[in-house]
Amino acid sequence: MKLPYRWLFVGCGVAVAGVLTAFALSPFGRGIIYFLFAKRNVPFDQPRLEAVVEEVKARGIKPGEELLFRLDNPKDAKSLRPRARDERIPRGRGAGNVWAAREPDGPLIVIIETSDWGHAGEYGYAYSEVRPHKTSDGRFALGDLEDNLICTDPHADVAKNWWDVENCYMN
Repeated sequence: MKLPYRWLFVGCGVAVAGVLTAFALSPFGRGIIYFLFAKRNVPFDQPRLEAVVEEVKARGIKPGEELLFRLDNPKDAKSLRPRARDERIPRGRGAGNVWAAREPDGPLIVIIETSDWGHAGEYGYAYSEVRPHKTSDGRFALGDLEDNLICTDPHADVAKNWWDVENCYMN
């Protein structure tokens, strides 16, 4: 009588393990696992990110101007190119997007997207010569231009003038 119950438990265990494995291997399951357990942003690499900021500065952004760029190779600052506002980047492929703005009085803001987890969020680092400030809707923004770059917390600084940011968008 013991034998049928043992096989029942073994069979149920195998079935549960199979369902969990199938879930973990599905795109939805991988997204959930990454969201729960993975570090969402890449490690802060200041020299590489500073090189991107220098490339942006070399483009001569005028006071009051906001520009979009794309790093075709996120590891090579020289691959920075202008990006059209209507250029479509598929969800999950946003790493390499760069937003840059110069305040009317001169400070520069550059946001570099370093990882894009699709629906689980977009992450990166912001270089800003101004500190983040609270907006009327309770979020934090970098700069005072009409299209504030909203995405950071004033306590998320990782180095002088650098902040860890997530889910940035232009207001």
